[in-house]
Amino acid sequence: MMPPIKNSGRRCGMPKMDPQIPSVDLGRRAADTLARDIIVGRFPPESILPKEMALVEHLGISRPTLRSGLQMLETVGMITRVSGHGTFVRPYADWSFLSPLLSRWVADYSPPRPPFLRDLFAFRLSIEPVIAMVAARNARGKDLQDMEEAFAGMTAHGLDPLDPDCVSSPFDDYDLAFHQAIYRATRNLIWTQMIPVIEPALRLVIHQSNADAGELKDSLGRHGALLTCIRRQDAAGAHAAGLSLLLRTASDLGISLEPIPTTQAYVLVNNGSDPR
Repeated sequence: MMPPIKNSGRRCGMPKMDPQIPSVDLGRRAADTLARDIIVGRFPPESILPKEMALVEHLGISRPTLRSGLQMLETVGMITRVSGHGTFVRPYADWSFLSPLLSRWVADYSPPRPPFLRDLFAFRLSIEPVIAMVAARNARGKDLQDMEEAFAGMTAHGLDPLDPDCVSSPFDDYDLAFHQAIYRATRNLIWTQMIPVIEPALRLVIHQSNADAGELKDSLGRHGALLTCIRRQDAAGAHAAGLSLLLRTASDLGISLEPIPTTQAYVLVNNGSDPR
């Protein structure tokens, strides 16, 4: 049996069932509500959830239904239930961020600048310049058409007012479609199959960086440069353009980077904000 996770010794306020949350059944709806309350910080990592009977009464559901919802949270690593001790929220490092369910919750419920935003960006930084390079070598007509249509959509909405409180915008949607098309253009089985898994997390980073940018003209220019390199099958240029785009994203997000000597790679600067 897993030992209890160290907790803060405080119990947080009771969650409220949100009638606007879409759900397939009451168990999923309970999981949605509790996941939201964990992600927004009502139940932070290493805190204790209220007792089952308190949750049952407050959410207006049966105990088996609640346990069905808790099982979903446990499956993606958000909580652990320890007999005789309670239900604990696990540290972020234990969460299964590549789970489609958790990835969707993170995208839907994360507050501005969630603690794991740096990790999501670091993931993009580590692979997307290489993906752009491979796409430049392997892209076909349909891939280029998808990229061009997405870029045209970004251009059409590049002057739309930016609303940081909006979960998504047409510009964000086309921006996401642009990057998804690049992943597909690699013709790599693993990278292509990653698209639906990372889509919610990718959307979160894209939305936050666009909302923080202030204006989108520079972002459009960098996306256009990347598209041009892929269209010309310029692999080295695509790598450089993909990296340039991510350097702008880091700047918009307020993330400091430092280059790795003798390489074209960058790593995030640990500014003391990472609790691990």
